[in-house]
Amino acid sequence: DSEILKKDKRLGKLFEILKETRTFPFVPLSQVLTDLSEERKFELEDDKVYCDPTISTKTNTITVSNEVAGADLKVKKRILIQPGDLVVGKMHTQNGAFAIADKEYVSTGTFIPFQINESAINPKYLFISLKPAFYQLGNVDATGRETYTTDEILNIQIPLPPLEVQNEIVEIVETQRRIVEGADGIVGNFKLVIPKLNPEPQMIEVGSVCNFVYGDPLPEAQRSEGEFPVYGAGNIIGTHNKYLTKGPAIIMGRRGATSGTVMYSDKSCWIIDTAFYAKIKSEKEPIILFKYLYYALKSLNLFKYQNGGAMPGVNRNDIYKEKIPLPTTEVQQKIIEELDRQVYTIDGVRILKFDAENRIDQILLGIWGK
Repeated sequence: DSEILKKDKRLGKLFEILKETRTFPFVPLSQVLTDLSEERKFELEDDKVYCDPTISTKTNTITVSNEVAGADLKVKKRILIQPGDLVVGKMHTQNGAFAIADKEYVSTGTFIPFQINESAINPKYLFISLKPAFYQLGNVDATGRETYTTDEILNIQIPLPPLEVQNEIVEIVETQRRIVEGADGIVGNFKLVIPKLNPEPQMIEVGSVCNFVYGDPLPEAQRSEGEFPVYGAGNIIGTHNKYLTKGPAIIMGRRGATSGTVMYSDKSCWIIDTAFYAKIKSEKEPIILFKYLYYALKSLNLFKYQNGGAMPGVNRNDIYKEKIPLPTTEVQQKIIEELDRQVYTIDGVRILKFDAENRIDQILLGIWGK
């Protein structure tokens, strides 16, 4: 991070401001927001079509949940939401959901429109501050209520730096978020593919070269923190001071939503009973290299073998029948080296994303004086 701060002078300057300032003054949302619900009350007309809103708490975007004629709506008294309003949900699952309205909507009171005082706060900075602010309200409210009052929302305190600092924060956070989104796009579109070879190699069944062995249960209470990763059906779920199989290991999810996931561990590890691990059938004269087997399995869409039900899973007998190309061990090694380079690049993109998310967290912590 220190090298990044040296190269990005604006980011470094912001961190210096946050470090020197320690804490900005905290103000209630009532100082930067005006409740518009009273002045926006109106009665629906039967011959007009109206849009009910819903807000995604994940993306903070507002969309149409229902489009219906006024004649078909029982509750005639509504609140008008207009483009540019800050809209905040205050009931049930929409508690604390917020977005900027992109068009006209009508609300029964589940969603409240607010006007943002842009002479005091950058709307984008307000967005950055609102998530931790509503989380704060959730922590304070220990009564289990499903409804926030408008007064409770307006009484939430947020840090309010000068506008020029707000603008700087917004620009830098948006840059980091673009990095995160770009990384997500690259990682999401990446697919491991065994390259086509000329001449084409023989195709063999997976079951002819390896077996999948059941993992052993290891409840969290029985684990002793140690150097060996513990694998579940889709990822590392902890560590232990003993291993089940020596590394390297190929792990495949067996039960649950991530069954069919193929993972690789350079280290010795423990695999619990929601996963399999692979064993080469003949190690004396291997016709298939272990890392190549991993890439070959990874290139298959094993999720298609998930069975239905509340707890999906894959049957190893189905996967044994899958066919994979088997070139010479020399060609396998070349493929391993090429795919290793690709994975190394993707891992670099993931690190870039992690660093950008970490910098956003550092900025938010600095704003809140933590």
